[in-house]
Amino acid sequence: MKTFAFLCAAALAAVPLAKSEQCRMADRANHDLLQPFPEPKPTTASEIAAIQFKPTLYIEHGCHPYPAVNAQGNTSSGLKPTGPPDGRCKKPPLGSQIYARADWYDDQWGMIFAWFFPKDSVSPGIGHRYDWEWVVVWINNPSVSTPILKAVTTVESDGQTRTERIEADQMSPNGPKFEYDIEDNRHYIELSDKDGESQPLIMWHQMTPEAQCALNNARWNKDRLMPLADDVFRFNLANAYHADLDSSA
Repeated sequence: MKTFAFLCAAALAAVPLAKSEQCRMADRANHDLLQPFPEPKPTTASEIAAIQFKPTLYIEHGCHPYPAVNAQGNTSSGLKPTGPPDGRCKKPPLGSQIYARADWYDDQWGMIFAWFFPKDSVSPGIGHRYDWEWVVVWINNPSVSTPILKAVTTVESDGQTRTERIEADQMSPNGPKFEYDIEDNRHYIELSDKDGESQPLIMWHQMTPEAQCALNNARWNKDRLMPLADDVFRFNLANAYHADLDSSA
């Protein structure tokens, strides 16, 4: 496995936030009462590529992913980090969700996939409410007949981004395999050879304006925005990118 780069991601939390477009935000709702978006039938090249390379996620420890927002713009109230790490968050009763947003960056097509977890708890009482985890899947071009997967980027437990090529046993029939685990008292996502879950995919542009408004403005752990929000999406894509992608097979 070839690792292209380790890029310090400490600045991700410190990025200056531009003022998002003002809109009326709905209320928070219980974490298990949010209806996820159904996965729309893909029609554009971007949507087809996102479905083709949609990751799976194996849960080694902690919560399973839950919806963060519904069509009306209600956002999850999350869970306190009490009880077992997977307490009250083993299986979303209304279904789960994976979020995606994609764009070009320096001649490579980057697709950020994100999951929301109601809490990040490594043991009872240790952790915090809310957890967003995300990866980037890099391909050469979504519009060609057979897009090529170039590399993936993950965010490690210490906050650094890691961009690397993918091995054959780390691919499912549809896309890369990832694993949700713990290290250094926090959860993170890494490449995996384990078969995981697949969640209904909703892309940013497919969401309702109310949901986009909510995710552009809601603050989560440590007052952060979710990784696909307008004010941080391009920043996250840039920090995940590495120039060696241009020459990788």
